[in-house]
Amino acid sequence: MDTVILNVGGTFFEISWKLLKSHPGTKLAELSENCPEFRKEKNEYYFDRNPEIFNVILDFYRYGELHFPSNLCTRLLQKELTFWNIESSMESCCMHPYLKFESQVKLLDKIKESKSTCQECFDTLPRGLQFRRRIWTIMEEPLSSKAAKMYMVIYFIVILISTVVILLSSHADFREERREFNGNSTEMRIYLQVHHVNEKVITFVLNRPFQVLDILERMTDLFFVIEMAVRFSVCPCKKTYFKSLLNVLDLIINIAIIAKFVLENYYIAIYKNQTLYIIFACCHAVVIFRLTRVFRFALQFSGIRILFLALWDSLKDLLVLLLMCLTLAILFANMIFYAEFSNFTFSNMFQGIWFAIVTMTTVGYGDIYPVTTLGCTVGALCALSGIIILAVPIAIVAGNFTTYYKKYKEFQMIKGIQDDRPLTRSQISI
Repeated sequence: MDTVILNVGGTFFEISWKLLKSHPGTKLAELSENCPEFRKEKNEYYFDRNPEIFNVILDFYRYGELHFPSNLCTRLLQKELTFWNIESSMESCCMHPYLKFESQVKLLDKIKESKSTCQECFDTLPRGLQFRRRIWTIMEEPLSSKAAKMYMVIYFIVILISTVVILLSSHADFREERREFNGNSTEMRIYLQVHHVNEKVITFVLNRPFQVLDILERMTDLFFVIEMAVRFSVCPCKKTYFKSLLNVLDLIINIAIIAKFVLENYYIAIYKNQTLYIIFACCHAVVIFRLTRVFRFALQFSGIRILFLALWDSLKDLLVLLLMCLTLAILFANMIFYAEFSNFTFSNMFQGIWFAIVTMTTVGYGDIYPVTTLGCTVGALCALSGIIILAVPIAIVAGNFTTYYKKYKEFQMIKGIQDDRPLTRSQISI
């Protein structure tokens, strides 16, 4: 028999065997009467598949080309191609709508992932964990209830207090002489000056923050340590807890807080020992990163979350731009070094790189600058190139932000329809 009858989802198709055999390795090319899809009494092959997409499959057998109708979903088409064992690539004429559909689906998937939490992990755990779920929801979803909103306000206040304390503690007007010296710190000051210790270090050795600031700092430190311990204890996914960058940063900050608390009891030995001093200074520097805890709640707001998604999606382009900036900085450093060769302004090319970066970023400290006509010309070209380069990342990030924002609005509409909730005006106006 020269032709074969295919029943696809109740729709009948008749095609020649020769055409099917022209593409070996595909499902239709390997049909035989021993296949489970063969109906001997009706002399046909039955497939419970989408008959509309099957026209695309038949066109592939007829013309040897895979074309994508713009009214079909790419995910559904991929499933059909997998079922029929067709591995051909899409033709260039249909590639644009295909890629457009794929990019939209990927954007929506990224938005869904950015909103995902560990709440679904509670569904796999035994019942009776409602208290843990409630605590986790309060700490992770600040807009979920009144208690969560109150916790968010308290958290922000603690962060604000800890930040203000750190800032005030660095000012000499908010520091007092350590009680251990009993009002006589001259001997220690002379010792430090003899060992060429700078005045800022001397001030920190001899003085300490006011007692009220010290108490506030200890209280905020204790709050953050307890908060992380509670967060980890109620987390339903212990294995994935430290996959979050913010959680890892929390752990590092809390370790620095504990280390700083221990080392403060040996403050004199710290400033006499170079290694201990570096460790103590690093702990102080790391603690200020507690400000990043604000992002934990800021990411709950759609605008901030979409901005981070846009920045992450623009990372490759920004890295290429950074490489271009470094290349131009080295190029202009070489040019300015030889343009100012007769002067002592640029003694080496590293100073030229510093000048090029400061000029291209329009900072212009003025600590080093060209004096010759040729050097000024190179500086002008460097400044103009910086203006052009700085305009590029703004366009990249702004374009990605607009795309993500539109898709987020679409995601809200889809979620509202799935939950059978009326759509608000802000969700409709895309």
